[in-house]
Amino acid sequence: MFGEPYGTVCFVGSEPRENPFSEAEQIFIELAGEVLQKRLEGAHHEKDLTNRDRLISVLNRILRHNLRNDLNVVQGTAQLLEERTSGETAQLASTIDSTTAELLSVAEKARELEKLTRSVPVARPIDIVPKVEDAVRDVRERHHPVDISLSVPDRAMAFADPQLEDAVSELLTNAAKHAGEDPTIAVEINRGTDRTTIEISDDGPGLPSGERRVLTGATETALDHGSGIGLVLVYWILTNLDGEIEVPPTSSGTTVELQLQQAASIAPE
Repeated sequence: MFGEPYGTVCFVGSEPRENPFSEAEQIFIELAGEVLQKRLEGAHHEKDLTNRDRLISVLNRILRHNLRNDLNVVQGTAQLLEERTSGETAQLASTIDSTTAELLSVAEKARELEKLTRSVPVARPIDIVPKVEDAVRDVRERHHPVDISLSVPDRAMAFADPQLEDAVSELLTNAAKHAGEDPTIAVEINRGTDRTTIEISDDGPGLPSGERRVLTGATETALDHGSGIGLVLVYWILTNLDGEIEVPPTSSGTTVELQLQQAASIAPE
């Protein structure tokens, strides 16, 4: 197995055999041995993956728990220093506070990613309008007074999953945080011949090339910052829904399109 002998396969008969194995019988024995070898290698590989996943899961829980607790202590201390001091010391404390908040955001995004990957989205015909409306409502509340316009039909059936709301919410949150002061965001649902598209546009400085690469599957760049991890969520959800993500060129701002397979309007939710 894996290029090294693993064992011996013996074929035993109840009666003595005078003639040697025929060519066809030898071929069968060789094929049987190869099949058995592949099965053993597959079982060994699956066991390794299971053990590795368990170890990663345990390490993630430990790191996230310790990281959150320690960062909360650091942030609380920095906030106290900022309140009780002035001048350069207060500015340094403010820097520690904001940097700690960013690290806590990264830890939270990692927790969300792990939670979502435990439940793989299953594409089925649903009306995506309520999911988009809920995502817009949530981001409006969390990032008031961000301006989000919404243009959707009464109903738009597509092959999706409730986790689609998380993907839309993440894109809206990313725009609200990084599109500059007083960002304006527009959300539309457009129905084509065989695709239903959720279009999210903002008037910010544009999506950095690293984050564009995340939306095309280059997940290693997500290690740079929390928004990158959030965009991994978007990519992972859309990929599991057999959807596509497009970032078309624009003269200003950013537009992201989430394209889903269209479902019949009479399909049950």
